Amino acid sequence: MVWKQQNEERPDKNDQSWKAYWADQMEGAVKARVDSQTGQLIDFVSHGKPDQLAPLTWDRDACIEVAMDYVRGLAAEMLPYLKLLTEETDDEDRLEIIRFGVYVQDLSVRDECYQLAVDRSNGRVKSLMSPSIRPEQLKKLETVPSFDSQTAILRWTAQAKLRLQWERMHNARAEEAPYELVYRMIGSQHERTPEVLDAHTGKLYENTFY
Repeated sequence: MVWKQQNEERPDKNDQSWKAYWADQMEGAVKARVDSQTGQLIDFVSHGKPDQLAPLTWDRDACIEVAMDYVRGLAAEMLPYLKLLTEETDDEDRLEIIRFGVYVQDLSVRDECYQLAVDRSNGRVKSLMSPSIRPEQLKKLETVPSFDSQTAILRWTAQAKLRLQWERMHNARAEEAPYELVYRMIGSQHERTPEVLDAHTGKLYENTFY
């Protein structure tokens, strides 16, 4: 859903560029996604025009408190599973990006996190992205693997093989990147790049795209 504040200052009618059209459509708009079953806010972004001259009086610690209070108000039951992720920050950035990773007994749940952008001039949350996993799912996760890491290595190699091929190395500029003869590990079943090994069944999952 989208909320939009009426803009009394209309853009120049002579400016027919896509940039001008998009700015007119998004100025003052708030786009949000809400869970259809629970009504809980999932994501939102505010496109209000920031005051570039306003002093940046909110430091990172204060923005973290704002973000934590925001998440607590949305989904307090997720707090035991969250860890603040370290970020490189710039004192001149107007928005402070705060990310809370999702963990179960110190094991990270890949690609799952809360990400909030806090305006450092007024402490307001300008955007939110929520994880897709729910607390009831986290409670059911089994964190003890069925075998140790050494066994995992053996099971991985038993289901993989090496293929000799030419590949372009991308550690240089594209037009200068050389081709080199390399061994690439591939899965024995579909001959694609191995991705992960199931810590309970021992099955090797291969990349579905390459």
